[in-house]
Amino acid sequence: MRDNSPADMTIDLPPTEYRESYAGLTNAADLAVAFRTERDKISGRLSGSGMMARYTGLTDALARRIFELALDETAAAHGASRRTPGSDPAAGIAVAAVGGYGRGEMSPFSDIDVSLLVR
Repeated sequence: MRDNSPADMTIDLPPTEYRESYAGLTNAADLAVAFRTERDKISGRLSGSGMMARYTGLTDALARRIFELALDETAAAHGASRRTPGSDPAAGIAVAAVGGYGRGEMSPFSDIDVSLLVR
C-alpha cells in the first residue's frame, strides 16, 4: 500500500518516454485523449516539482508530435517527404518553449507558450 510519502511518489516513465504515448497518433482528437489520460495519471500521484517536471515532459512530447505532424503535412502538400535529402521543411525552423513551459514548471491546465523561430 502506498503511504504517499515523497519517497513513494514516483511515476514509472521518465518524461522523455512520454513520446511513446503519442506515437502513431495523427489526429487532434486522439492526441487530446492521450494527453488528458497521461495528465490525469500525473495529477493524482505527484505534487510540487516532481509533478511540474512530469507535466512539462508530457507537454513537450505533445508539442514535438504536433510539430512533426505539421512538418509531414507541409512536405506532403509540396510533393516531398521529410526524408528526401534537401526537402526537409524543418530546415531553418525551431520551436522554443518559453514561460513556465520553458522553465520546466508547468502545472495541469497551464497554457503552453512557444515561439516559432524561422531563419
